[in-house]
Amino acid sequence: VVNSSFFKLHCCNEKRMGLSDPKARDYCNSRTNAKDFAYFLKRTLDCPNEHWDSQANAIDRKWWTMMNFVGYMDNVADDAQRLLQSIKSIDGKTAWDQHGKTGWGESGKSAFMVRDTAHHATNAHDKLRKYYTECEEVFVEKHWASEWEQEAYHFDKIQLFDGKDLSGCFEMRI
Repeated sequence: VVNSSFFKLHCCNEKRMGLSDPKARDYCNSRTNAKDFAYFLKRTLDCPNEHWDSQANAIDRKWWTMMNFVGYMDNVADDAQRLLQSIKSIDGKTAWDQHGKTGWGESGKSAFMVRDTAHHATNAHDKLRKYYTECEEVFVEKHWASEWEQEAYHFDKIQLFDGKDLSGCFEMRI
């Protein structure tokens, strides 16, 4: 889960979250110590924090029409180049030419955000399945729907599981 001491301070805290019942506070601390991802997800609903709140909801609606660039981690080098090429100084040089094309990486000869090593598969789906069950995937899709539905983001739908066994998933049992 996230840094457990950060979570405990913000979500298992008697003063901040009203967990005056020692049993509730102890349970919160024990679930956090156990790195219980399902418990963490459930607590994000009653323990708001900018680290896990919806980013789409953090931006006032009036600004969304002004968004003209969103970069993605799976394409970070190309997106960084595209963004920096769109920024020009008064002499007509792009930020890419001035600051992004070279001078980065261990050798100092790489472009901004380009890895010094060859591209490799991350097996992201397999890694995510270590944390998520089908129920947790449904929970995240429901409670962070504003992220996936935000037009400016252009997120591709990711489905870790086939969705066949969803009995009891709409309210995670924790």
